[in-house]
Amino acid sequence: MKKILFIALLFLAVGSYCQDFDPVTGIEDDYELVEFRVYPNPVTDFITVVVDVREKEFTLFFFTMDGKIISEMQITHERTVFNLSMINKGLYMLAIYSKDKKQANLVRILKL
Repeated sequence: MKKILFIALLFLAVGSYCQDFDPVTGIEDDYELVEFRVYPNPVTDFITVVVDVREKEFTLFFFTMDGKIISEMQITHERTVFNLSMINKGLYMLAIYSKDKKQANLVRILKL
């Protein structure tokens, strides 16, 4: 959980996430960026996440800018649609991790 929040804060600071080591522990991370698409962004009701799930399983975290996780979902299909109509307008983060924690990526989502 702390690592997800750290990644989100790092992303906000530099605009993207790609690092060779964890600055908190100094231990090298072997993350590869997960190639995925999210649309539409900004979103009003439904958002679509497209990721190649043929080789790996992925978990998606949707959380507020202060690090509160709103939802955690398993991605089992290449194209997954999520209903965001119940959340308030604002800026959110969407993080995706492979099950083996070897791939990760992060994107900002604007809810209108």
